[in-house]
Amino acid sequence: MTTSVHLAPSGTRTGTIIAGVAGLLHVILAVIAPALTGELTQPSWSEPSASILDFYQTTAFDTSFMAGVFLEGVAFVVVLVLIAKLSDLVGNAEGGSPWLGRLIFGGAVLDTALILAYLSTLGAAGFRTSHGGMNADGYLLLNDLRFAFIWVGLLALVLWLASLGFAMIRTALFPRWLGWAMLVNSATILIAFFLPVRAWDITTGLPILWVLVIAVLLLTRPDRYSGRVSHS
Repeated sequence: MTTSVHLAPSGTRTGTIIAGVAGLLHVILAVIAPALTGELTQPSWSEPSASILDFYQTTAFDTSFMAGVFLEGVAFVVVLVLIAKLSDLVGNAEGGSPWLGRLIFGGAVLDTALILAYLSTLGAAGFRTSHGGMNADGYLLLNDLRFAFIWVGLLALVLWLASLGFAMIRTALFPRWLGWAMLVNSATILIAFFLPVRAWDITTGLPILWVLVIAVLLLTRPDRYSGRVSHS
């Protein structure tokens, strides 16, 4: 016995391909950018003040750093193209609804805004280091602000990730295991709030894998995800 999945027309084949490319671009840039900014070796908020100060005071506001901040910002803006497509699909699919699509996209926009705020504080610290420096309290304040944006941003991430996972299970437009994986990932992100910092790295790094899977599905099955066909 088979179950039909009915998808109302939603955009064009070209639009679906663009969304898939945007997802792949997000993955590539999100992997490359932190290596350019030095974030891969940054201390957490829980480390001694001396380690935090050393990180900022040795950060050079050079071409590599500026490119990293720019590319990381682009990565999280361009992924909105993919999420906008997914929100549209959910709004038109049987089992989904327009309000659920708006919730997913709204959560993603909020998440992106907080990531850009996080990058702004990183850029400000790097700029100040290369232009006369600042006192220790200033660096520590910027560091606290950066991680505050991360904390709130994780809540926004959970909002759209869990909503999208729920929608995938309901509509069956994508493999249901992907929806369940997103729901489990959302739960682990919330649990990680109470665990050591390294747990954050694992749980918050997984969404990039789901974005990659979705991008590949859109690019390999553009007709299905542009609403041009119905599958059984």
